[in-house]
Amino acid sequence: MVQEKFEKLLIDLRLTPDEFSKIIGVGKSSIYKILRGDTKKITRLLAKKINSKFDKYSIDDLLSFNFDSQPKEKELIYKNENEKVSFSVNEIIDIVLENEELFMSKKSFSNLIEIKVSKRIAEITSSKEKLEEYLKS
Repeated sequence: MVQEKFEKLLIDLRLTPDEFSKIIGVGKSSIYKILRGDTKKITRLLAKKINSKFDKYSIDDLLSFNFDSQPKEKELIYKNENEKVSFSVNEIIDIVLENEELFMSKKSFSNLIEIKVSKRIAEITSSKEKLEEYLKS
């Protein structure tokens, strides 16, 4: 449980265990023990060290690695120097839908949609061809 979540964290950061341990200032053996499953829980001290270098991971999120259950709806948090604003996934979806024209005007967003739509069209076309073949036989 902890080791899988920790592996995902390293993948997300695109860091090796050695690089990660150097950045947060802990011995690499501590990281490898978590990855092997020898260490079953992340300590508050380790969570604080990770958070101090990678503040996109809150201490509470990191400590939640110690538990099986994950929140059903991930809450996304935007931080700047003066404020902390929290949005649920559903709230973000609502914002996107309510501001579709604005989002579609952004090249990266419209490219993402285009890629997703193209993949879905390819899936439907493939399914249609398979169905037509089946009906012919």
